[in-house]
Amino acid sequence: MRRPQREFEVFSMSVLDMFASALGAFMMCAIILMPYYLRDPAPKLKSVDNQLQQAALRLKQVDESLRNSKIENSELAKEVQKGRDSQSQLQECKRGLKQCQTALAKTFLLVQVTWSSPEDVNLHVTDPAGHEFRWNATNRSGQDFPDSKAKLSVDSRIGPGLEVWLDPSATAGDYKVDYVFDDPVKEDVEVEGVVYDRYGATPLKTVKIPAGQMRSHVATIRINADGTKVIR
Repeated sequence: MRRPQREFEVFSMSVLDMFASALGAFMMCAIILMPYYLRDPAPKLKSVDNQLQQAALRLKQVDESLRNSKIENSELAKEVQKGRDSQSQLQECKRGLKQCQTALAKTFLLVQVTWSSPEDVNLHVTDPAGHEFRWNATNRSGQDFPDSKAKLSVDSRIGPGLEVWLDPSATAGDYKVDYVFDDPVKEDVEVEGVVYDRYGATPLKTVKIPAGQMRSHVATIRINADGTKVIR
């Protein structure tokens, strides 16, 4: 019996199809990428280099801005410190001014009264603290009003007479001046007065006390905060 004659092929149609497909795909990729292969990269590199230079310039500007900001902040801190120092000096000046005003408000005050009749006229002075200086509370020893340096320094018991009240450091406030008699006067008594302070002498109004009267309010001396006085 005769065997059928067979032909052996190394490449089948399937293998050829595969090679053709792969080659076609490669050719398509090569055609698509061909413009990129032919393009000169120098302009792109130059553009990138320009961008890097601009970025470096911006970075330098930012760095300079930061340094300037630090300098400005340092100068601002110095100005703030100067302001604080000025405020501290102002507070010190205010304290000094207050002390000066307190010292200025203290002024010596002297009240002197005289009369020419034989009656005994008693000078009474009441200070802002309510201390009433009189013949039986002169405060010459400092025991009548220990918190005050004022005193009734001169006291005449028989007229014609003279009486003097003095405060070496009178503070701001009202000082009331009264003329008082131990017994009702039998006839009119005329009394003159003068107020002395560091600004000079100011006369009090002359008062004629009628017979039978035992007390007469003469004036209120107001010492202001700046040491000036007002008599009313």
